[in-house]
Amino acid sequence: MNRFIIVLLLCLAPLARAQDWSVISLGTTDTLRAFAQTTPNFGDIFLVGDNGTVVAAFPPFTEWAPVDVGTNADLLSVHRENTTLAWISGRDGVVRVRDNQLNWNVRDIPDATQGYVLLPRGSGRAFAAGSGGSVFTSTDLGQNWALQASGTTASLNAGIGTIFNDGYAVGDGGLILATTNGGATWQPLPSGTTSDLYAIQDIAGSGTLEVAGADGLILTSDDSGATWTQRPTNTTATLRALSGANSLRHLAVGDNGTVLRSTDNGATWCAMDPGVTVDLYAAYATVIPPNDIHVVAGADGVLVWTENGSSASCQVVSNEPEAAAPGHALSAVWPNPARSAATLTFRVDQSQHVAVEVFDVQGRRVAEAFSGSAAAEVIVPVALDAEALAPGTYIVRVQGETFVENRRFVVVK
Repeated sequence: MNRFIIVLLLCLAPLARAQDWSVISLGTTDTLRAFAQTTPNFGDIFLVGDNGTVVAAFPPFTEWAPVDVGTNADLLSVHRENTTLAWISGRDGVVRVRDNQLNWNVRDIPDATQGYVLLPRGSGRAFAAGSGGSVFTSTDLGQNWALQASGTTASLNAGIGTIFNDGYAVGDGGLILATTNGGATWQPLPSGTTSDLYAIQDIAGSGTLEVAGADGLILTSDDSGATWTQRPTNTTATLRALSGANSLRHLAVGDNGTVLRSTDNGATWCAMDPGVTVDLYAAYATVIPPNDIHVVAGADGVLVWTENGSSASCQVVSNEPEAAAPGHALSAVWPNPARSAATLTFRVDQSQHVAVEVFDVQGRRVAEAFSGSAAAEVIVPVALDAEALAPGTYIVRVQGETFVENRRFVVVK
């Protein structure tokens, strides 16, 4: 009987069960930082990390072999342009380019004081964005690099390039830069956030841009970055990588083993459990029918893999009220963390007086957000003025005549 109950609970768990994931040993404890985001028809994919770590695997990506690219630098990015050409970059200005003869060539950037992430554009062209805000461009497979005006000294942590003249780079302080002239000049875009940003992608070439960063932040844009929409993630973990097999299947990963999945172009996200708690820096999602393969990697050389990416249960994060106890329903606070305004909603089955109060972690009441009569079966939105609160953690107590329940939220500035 007890065994039946355990099995039943696992089937009802809101996170993807950890046993859907397998740990793959690479024989290293170096931090793993980036996958090459390529389609399986390119053959093998690369994974890079600290101390010059490079490994490669063919589908279904369960067996990995070391690759020597001639450096011990920490490596930060890797890209495949086609079945032969590949780019790798890292700290100290290190760049390695694999040519059509499968040889790895030294193509270092002249400024060795920064670490660089690469934004290949096709046909041997690339942007390189640096940890000190520098941007270099190359049009000859990295044989020559030209310094361009970026207008910033903030760390640039990720970027994407296109086969045309467009490119984007994201960095600390909510910075998003864009170029439309091959990297000659870069203009800041209004991100609406000051959170550090660590990842950006064009979701499966759909034209929808997606960025991720600190405080569990995910933003999407359908107008080339002119405006951005924040998406609910229900996490405060820093998100460090994005990967998309297509618009219906893509991942975000981050600190403390966080793995999120979206199946609707990034509008909503659900949480998966990879069975590890280390910080994750790299994600790769692809479809090899009939399987959806997800591979994530991070600190301590951790690499975990599943071929059940779409079938594993995954709790969708939403700002709609969810059943919390008989007689009422209460949503999460969103956005969370909040900088200015946040919202929660509640609904009661019976008309009654409801009070919504905010307390600090010492139990002191700091605000009353709502006090009044709530009609039965009506969703009531409640605004929380985060701008009036000091940075920190707060408890929102929602108390009616038949219930009392709390929600936690974080204020950041």
